[in-house]
Amino acid sequence: MELNLDYLINKTSRRLHTAVRVLDNNLEVSSKVCLRMDLNDEMLWNDISSKEFIAKLLEESATTPRLFSVNKRFVYVSIALDSCLLVLGPIKFFSGYSLKNNYEISLVSDGMDVTKILEYISWDTLVDSVLDISNLAKKNNIAFEINENDIVKYNCISDNMDFLLRQDLEEKIFQQQETGSHHNPYDQEVRELSAIENGDIEALQKSIDEDYTGQLGVLADDKLRNIKNISIVVIAIASRAAIKGGLSPEIAFSMADLYINQIENITSENICLQITRNAEYEYTKIVHEIKEEHAAMNTFSGEENEHIMAAKNYIFKHLHGKIFVSEIADALGLNANYLSMLFKEKEGITLKDYILNSKTTLVKNLLTYSAYNYSEISYYLGFASQSHLGKVFKEKTGMTLSQYRAKYQMQEFLD
Repeated sequence: MELNLDYLINKTSRRLHTAVRVLDNNLEVSSKVCLRMDLNDEMLWNDISSKEFIAKLLEESATTPRLFSVNKRFVYVSIALDSCLLVLGPIKFFSGYSLKNNYEISLVSDGMDVTKILEYISWDTLVDSVLDISNLAKKNNIAFEINENDIVKYNCISDNMDFLLRQDLEEKIFQQQETGSHHNPYDQEVRELSAIENGDIEALQKSIDEDYTGQLGVLADDKLRNIKNISIVVIAIASRAAIKGGLSPEIAFSMADLYINQIENITSENICLQITRNAEYEYTKIVHEIKEEHAAMNTFSGEENEHIMAAKNYIFKHLHGKIFVSEIADALGLNANYLSMLFKEKEGITLKDYILNSKTTLVKNLLTYSAYNYSEISYYLGFASQSHLGKVFKEKTGMTLSQYRAKYQMQEFLD
């Protein structure tokens, strides 16, 4: 089926809010599409093309789309097709990447002013549009599809980056050997992560209290940003240690998201470090509780079976509603009886009881940390009625909903 290139060009122009030019083999503009009536970049284009900029675009765009920054203010994107060259732009985009190809051009016209009305395009939107054209228009003539990694490699990463990194590494190691400086010992980190994985709060405290002569890594020039980056790394690896200790990945990742977002909003180095320690202790505490439950039921407390972990993740994601064993089994591609038997064997508890226990834990949290009433909680968690919720909660905790809330609800919800 023949590609409708005109449709693709129009779609791209609308999506990126910019112009799309079609250049022939003589690098002359054969057509131009710009659906924005307020965008007229002809003077800008003439200034750029007069500097043989377009010839450079064609030279560099033989296989992979290229992004060229102009005066670090905006970009043009070139995509070489079999019969023509497409040039998209001008475009302003935001991302964590910087382009390695930038052209400083002295514009003779006032064309730069056009960039004031350009809308910022996200990196994902820009890349998706470029990949659509490149892969659809050249699909029958290329041996492989271009992907985002190709675009990043050819446009955002310096060709000699590996050499420069190795050069910096050798210089850093040489200086450390000269001064005798070094990082904190790896075995201390292993002890810290092992304590989290084993739910051993005492061992974690001992590991943190250890005295060592090394130093933390330098992950940014700015001191506060450096502490934040270190904190983010510590929380990320702590979450993985907790998962190995039996914590649900969804819960571990959600906790990491919350802690890291807290860190991003902090302006104090000491508070960043305190949040990081709190995260480590909380992970360790939860893993400790999980292992105590296993020990009480004389069940296996090592690294979890993949089906058990997947079932727990499904339950966690669907706590706000009714959960059936048959639905879990279908989602995992397993027989329901086999899954129930496996869960009972590994966890020492039936899958149905685990679901009710998980819901009960969530009810406890809602009673403690929210102002939802009992009927709202029963509705959100998929119980048949408030009385059904109350009955299950009393069986699991020995307390009524009102008794638990009266004892544990945070003060801010009582005022």
